[in-house]
Amino acid sequence: MRLPGALQNDNRSNGDEDQAALAESVQREIGPLLEQLKTMRAREGEALEAILHSTLDRLREATEGVAGLRPEVEERYQARLTERLAAATGPEFNRQRLLEEVAVLVERSDISEELERMRTHIGHFRELLAAGGEVGKKLDFLLQEMNREANTLLSKTGGIGGKGTRVTELGLAMKSEIEKAREQIQNVE
Repeated sequence: MRLPGALQNDNRSNGDEDQAALAESVQREIGPLLEQLKTMRAREGEALEAILHSTLDRLREATEGVAGLRPEVEERYQARLTERLAAATGPEFNRQRLLEEVAVLVERSDISEELERMRTHIGHFRELLAAGGEVGKKLDFLLQEMNREANTLLSKTGGIGGKGTRVTELGLAMKSEIEKAREQIQNVE
């Protein structure tokens, strides 16, 4: 209403009377229109929250799916390392030294921290949604962190075959859900 010319009528015949009538009409209609806008935005926010909760549910399911596969993947990784080291060292190798090296490599490939951080991020995301208010930037930041966890998980489990292939599928599903959520977050203040 403060914009220059916003309440001016192009019809210059009655001038001030038309101007006053237009201003009065705008004043009368603006309140109900703003209430309608608020109602529409509230409904849109509720729908967006439901979409994001569904996305988080799928992300949690993928995370738990990876967690369920973790023991088998670690065993497969350890067996693969043992085979490679045995082939490289021949029949004369120090089994204790081999086990120590395998333990170090298995520790580096452990995905338990990534899974726990993903669970924590999902929980924090839900808390922010429930709290309401201006949370768009915080949610976007959490999604960036979730994406990093998914990337790390994928890099640690790549190339091990067997159940590792399923972990890769679940990790890619996580990334897909995170990207869907990021698109939705663009609509959140």
